[in-house]
Amino acid sequence: MNHFSELVTQVDKRIAAKVQKLVELLDDPDLQPYVAEFQHRFESRKASVSPIAPNGLKGTRGVREAVRSLEFPDPNNVTVNGVLDTLSAANFKFTSKDHARSVRDALYELSEGEGAIFKLVKKGEAGKASVYKRL
Repeated sequence: MNHFSELVTQVDKRIAAKVQKLVELLDDPDLQPYVAEFQHRFESRKASVSPIAPNGLKGTRGVREAVRSLEFPDPNNVTVNGVLDTLSAANFKFTSKDHARSVRDALYELSEGEGAIFKLVKKGEAGKASVYKRL
């Protein structure tokens, strides 16, 4: 099992490195005309969430991949409940019984390390939700 965990970690790191490189390329001034063209082409397309975990992934990893694909109305105010509502509206099939915990864990994992795509803005306390910002 330990070997499998290491393999999953390696895959996640590779994906994170690719996402980081993509973000750098999207910010490259030389590529801005092309980025603008792609944005224009796909502007009318609505982001959708697969109703099942991608590639049959179970647990937090499937939720994590679904969260990665989401677009947020306010990327500076992302909460567990907001993500949970969006996934539920898209009929995402959770593999765990505690959906909120899966989303919370996914947001936490996506806010850690070099390939983080979220930043914890305000840690929840006393019944208040944590707030994340999409990077």
